[in-house]
Parts: sequence; structure tokens; C-alpha cells
Amino acid sequence: MKGQRLLLRSVKIEEALVAEFTDKVMDIFKKNTVGPQKYLNTYKKYIDLMNNKADQEVSAFLKETHAIPGFRKKIESYQRLKDEIASLRITVPLSLFCLDCIALNQELCNRTQKLKNRLVVFEVDENRQLNRELCHQYDDISEKITEEPKTTEELVSLINFLRKSQDVTAFKLKGYVDDAARRLEFLLDYAQFSYEDIKLNSQVFHWPEQLQTIFDASSTKLQTGREKSEDEVKSKVKAFEEKLAGYEKEVEGFKKKEMMNTDEMKNNVELLDRLESDLTQARDELEQINMEEKLLEFEQTAFPQVQAMFQSKDPYDKLWRTAYSFTQKHEKWQHGPFQAMNAEDIDNDVNDMWRLMYKLNKTFSDIVGPRTVADKIRRKIEQFKAHLPLLHVICNPGIRDRHWERMSDIVQADIKPQEETSLMNMVEIGLSDPKVIEKLEEISGAASKEYSLEKAMEKMKLEWKDMVFEFIAYRDTGVSILSSVDDIQVLLDDHIIKAQTMRGSPFIKPFEQEMKEWEEKLVMMQDILDQWLKVQATWLYLEPIFSSEDIIAQMPEEGRKFATVDTYWKDIMAESVKDTHCLAATAQNNMLGRLTEANQLLEEILKGLNNYLEKKRLFFPRFFFLSNDELLEILSETKDPTRVQPHLKKCFEGIARLEFTEEQEIVGMISSDGETVPYVHKIIPAKAKGMVEKWLVEVEEAMLYNVRKVTSDSVKDYSATPRRKWVLSWPGQVVICCSSIYWTSEVSEAMKTPNGMNEYLEKSNKQIDEIVELVRGKLETGRESDTGCSDCYRCPCS
Repeated sequence: MKGQRLLLRSVKIEEALVAEFTDKVMDIFKKNTVGPQKYLNTYKKYIDLMNNKADQEVSAFLKETHAIPGFRKKIESYQRLKDEIASLRITVPLSLFCLDCIALNQELCNRTQKLKNRLVVFEVDENRQLNRELCHQYDDISEKITEEPKTTEELVSLINFLRKSQDVTAFKLKGYVDDAARRLEFLLDYAQFSYEDIKLNSQVFHWPEQLQTIFDASSTKLQTGREKSEDEVKSKVKAFEEKLAGYEKEVEGFKKKEMMNTDEMKNNVELLDRLESDLTQARDELEQINMEEKLLEFEQTAFPQVQAMFQSKDPYDKLWRTAYSFTQKHEKWQHGPFQAMNAEDIDNDVNDMWRLMYKLNKTFSDIVGPRTVADKIRRKIEQFKAHLPLLHVICNPGIRDRHWERMSDIVQADIKPQEETSLMNMVEIGLSDPKVIEKLEEISGAASKEYSLEKAMEKMKLEWKDMVFEFIAYRDTGVSILSSVDDIQVLLDDHIIKAQTMRGSPFIKPFEQEMKEWEEKLVMMQDILDQWLKVQATWLYLEPIFSSEDIIAQMPEEGRKFATVDTYWKDIMAESVKDTHCLAATAQNNMLGRLTEANQLLEEILKGLNNYLEKKRLFFPRFFFLSNDELLEILSETKDPTRVQPHLKKCFEGIARLEFTEEQEIVGMISSDGETVPYVHKIIPAKAKGMVEKWLVEVEEAMLYNVRKVTSDSVKDYSATPRRKWVLSWPGQVVICCSSIYWTSEVSEAMKTPNGMNEYLEKSNKQIDEIVELVRGKLETGRESDTGCSDCYRCPCS
């Protein structure tokens, strides 16, 4: 219409026309997607390249060991795969669609090429590593055979190495070079080498020829060296012979040496020391020469005169060393302070020297000079031996001032030595007279025995110095108790016997008082330890008992006495722990008296405790079935009547436990089979005011009364209840009793009735079969049923 504005409006997706065309387009699209989807099957064979499975396969392949053919086959397989992918179509026209495969094909080719390259690079790296190792081996051989040997041993070793390298190693390495050539031939088809790789390959192939040249030069040089070594060994042998001749002259020279002064003796000893050193070096040198001869395959030169010279020198060595040693010691023994000397050591030295000189005198029987020396030294030794008895007397470490005074009285002169007094001073006084020495030996012998006793006492005291008591904490009381005293008791017994034996010795007089005090100390310690252990054992038994307020309330006198003992005990233990050394711990003030008093009080406590328990047992005789510990456990917790439960089996044969209410009232008794007998009248233990035996008497009376009542009720129930149910409704003891009553009654009646016994036999067999059936079935424990049947014991309703 003229003047009307035309408007273009948008369409909505839900309009019918739009929806119709959309559906047609989607239908055409779906029909045209069938072709592209089917074309995807063309790439299924390359799926391993896409999901990295091919990469994993190459990794697994490289972890294994493969020869060159294996690598060639693997590389070519990837090359063929790449060529195959590259030959695929890059565009695929399919009706509505035209697939562009350029990017996909290129990516698959790239991945295939990477896998191929990975294999090639691996083989290149492996080839490089093997070539380097091969060159290192050639380098090592070259370096080794061009060394300059410094000794014959090194020369022979190098010759042997050269021979082995030429005969064995070179052929082995040539095989490795051939392997390198095959690897190179393979890699030239696939890889491009760097300059370093090309240089390395060249070195590998030039080494065999180069090594042979080195072999030839080294062989000539080593042969020259061997000839030189042979000449040197021959020169050493000749020089060694001349050296031995000189040593023989030195040894022979000692045949002409006679007795000389001390300086010349010293010089002879020094000459012998030097000769000993020279001969030792010569022996080592001979071993070295023989070793070189063996290496050079010479016949080994023997020099028996080396060992012969050792043997020839040995008598002269002993002669002059002993002569020099005796000359030095003789001066010291005679004129040195004798108080610093040991008579036993001197006696041994003198006798050893005399025996040696006696043997040497026979050894040198045909050699005048050395024999003269041996004779002179032997005579000097014999002269000095005459003073040995006196030396034993005056060098006794046990001699005290009192002994010197007694010896002075014998010789009528003051012989108490000063620091510088010597053996010769004593000889000049006249002590070397055999008669005087005999008297002095008695005093010296007594001094030795006194000294041994004194040392034994000191040793005992020393052993006790570090001896300590072991203490362990006792529960959570804060008190410690003695532990592991067996070793102390053994040592104590041993030392008391030793001390008593020593006191009986006639040589104990000088320190008899000290020994007496020590013996008394040991005996005191033993008494203390005996009392201590006795108190501890009883205290450990009574402490838990008197920790109960109920026991203390019922035994106030014994409780007061135990408090006294407990105070003594804790004071003693606290003081002992401060210093655990045995001597210190047992030195407490009046320790034995306190322990003895404690033991007396403990005996009174035990006596009172036994009387107390006896009264309880007399009041309730069933307590006789319980031990003291079990009875005390009950009596120490009177406020808790359930503490009686574990011991009821011993007091009452049929009662395993009592049935308590929450208010601690007793309403029944239970057997070990779980059968419960309720009480007609409940028992209240609290009314007994802590007297357990009192309410247990009530339990006993209730037991008798209720068993009689249950038995009476069961007899009445027998005729009113089927026997099968009746048997399960009452306690086993009651069932047996009532069954016996009715059996007696029924048998009596049956005997009065004609044919009654046969009928009753049949009835009895039927009852037995019922019982057997019940026994074979599942029986419930006797307890009150959920139905409220308070009188059932093995009731089916339970």
C-alpha cells in the first residue's frame, strides 16, 4: 500500500518452517558424514604412532641387546612405514565434504622419522662409546710397554706383558676393530658423522698397525734391558761374596778377644750389634738376589755361610753381652741402695748368667780367649752368689722397723738401713756370716708372712671399696628395696672365713687389733644384711595388708607397730640410697639395733595377724578353706562385698558366685553351670558393718533354707508338670533328689500292684529316653527367663 512501511523481522528457531529446514539440513549432514567416518579406518594401522605406543616399543627395543641386522631391520621397517604414509592421499573429496589430510600425514611422517632417528642416534652413540673404549685399551697397552722399568721385577713383568699383548691381546683387539668396521659400514647408510666421530673412527682403524710398530721398538729395548739386568745380578753376586768374606773375618776376630775392661766389653757388644745388623741385611740382600735370579731364570746361588755366621756369632754374642751386663749390674747390686732391689729378680738373673757361662765354658773348650772370659765371669758370679742369702734377707719388702731392731740385737749393732745403704755395707758389718744369716732368715721369714697377711687384708678392703648394693623402686610407694645381694653375701662369707683364719695365724700380732676391727666390721655387716633381708621380706608381705584402712581399723595395735616399722624401714632405705657402697650403707647409726627391733615388732604383728585370722575362721569355719592371702584380700576390702566372689568356690562347693543388686544386696546364688537359686529373703551385707564373716554366715543359712525350699517346691511341682519340662525347670541337684524320692515311692507302689514292676520298667525306660534326647539337644543355662518365670532353671522358655 502506498505510504506503508515494510519491516524485515527475524525468525525464531521454533517456527515450523525454520524447524523443518533445520531438520532437512541435519539429515543431509548426517548422510554425508558416513564417508569421512569410514575413511578413518585407513589410519587405524597407524594408531600406535598417535598413542605413543610405538615410542614405548622403541624404548623397550633399545633396552635389549641387538646385533646390527636387528637394528637394520627395525630402522628399515620405520622407513617403509614413513614411505607408506607419505603415499597416502592428501585430499579426499566425499560428496558434501572434502577431507584435508596434509597436516595429519605430515605429523605421522614426522613421528615415524623421529623413531627412526632415535634408533640411528642410539647406534651412533653406542659406536662412539665402543670406539673410545677400544682406543683407551690401545692407549693403556702403548703406555704400559713404553714404561722404563726400574727393577728386575718390573723388567720381567713388562717382558711378560709384552709377550701376552703380542700373542693374545692384540688379536682380541683386532677382532674389536673388525666389529667397529661392520658398525661403520652399517651407519654410513643412515647417519651423518661429526668431525670428532670421523677422527675417532680413523684412530680405531690405524691402531693395529701403530701398535705393532710400538711392539717392535719395545721388544728391542726390553731385550737390551734384560741383558743389562743379567750383568748387574752377576756383579751383585760377586760383591756379595766379598762382603761375606769380610763378615767371616769379623766373626773369626772374636776368637782372639780376651777379658778386658768395661769400656772394651761395651765396644765388643756394639761390634756384635753392628755385625748382627750387617748379617741381617746380608740375609735380606741374599733373598733379593735369589728373587732376581729366579725372575731371570738363573740357577739360584746358595750362600750357606750366611746362616753359619749367625750360628758362629751367637756364642760370642751371649758371652760378651752377659759379661757386660753382669759387670754393670754387679756394681749396682753391690754398691747401690739395696732397698730398691728385688732379691727374687736378682737371684733369677744371677742363676741364668751362671748357667749360661757354664755352658759357654764347654762351648769354647778349644778357644782359649773366650774360654778365659767365660771362666772369669763365672767365678765372679759364684763369688756374688755367696751374698744372695743376705740379699734375700735384707731386700724383703715385709721388713719393718721392729724387724730391724730385732736383727740389730742379734748382731749387736744398729743395722737399720738408710736410703743409700748398700749390700757391701751390710757385708762389712758382718751379716754375711752363715750363722748370723740363719738367725736373720728366721726374722725375715716371719716378716714375709706378716707382710702377706697385711697385703691380704689390704686386698679384702680394696675389694669392698667398689662393692655397692643394688636398689630397685618398689611399685609407686617412693621406696626402694634391696636387689641381687647374692654376690655380696658370697663375698661376705668368704672374707669372714679369711679374716677368722688370719686372726688365728701366729704372725698376725703386729696388726691384730686392725684385723679384729675388720673382722667385727664384716660380722656386723653380715648381721645387718641378714636382719635387713628378713625385715624386707616381711615388710613386703605386710605393706599391702596395712595399706588398707579396714585392716588398720580392725587391728589398731598391730597397725601402730607396723607404722613404727615402716618409719624405720623408710629411713634406713632413704639413707642407703644416698650412698650405695656396702661399707657406707651399713655404717648407719644403730642400724643393726633398729633392724632387730623392727624384726621383733614384725614377729608380734604376724602373731597378732594370725590370731586375728584365727578368730575370723572360728566365727565362720568355711574360711579355713582359704589361705591367709586370700582371706586378707577379703578382709581388706569390707566395703566392697563383691571382693568375696573369686573365693566363693573354695568356701561353698556348689556356689560359683552370688547375685548382687545395684544396691549391693544379695538376692540369689549361682552355680558354676549357671543355675540360679533366688533367695526368699535378701541379704544386706552393709548391716554387718564390715564384718564379712557375719553376712557370710547369713549366706550359709540362706543357702540351706533356700535349697530345702526349692527341693520342697520341686517335689510338689513333679506331679503337676510334665517330667520333660520339670527336669529343665529345677536345679540339677534338686532334680536328682526329687527323682530319687519319687522313684522310691513309685517302686514301692509298683511292687504292690500285679505286673506293676514290668509297667514301671517300661515307664522308667521311657523317662531315660527322654533324658537322653534332652542331653543330645541344646540345653540352655539356668537363668531367669524373659517371660518372668522366676522359678525356672533350665526352662525351655529361657
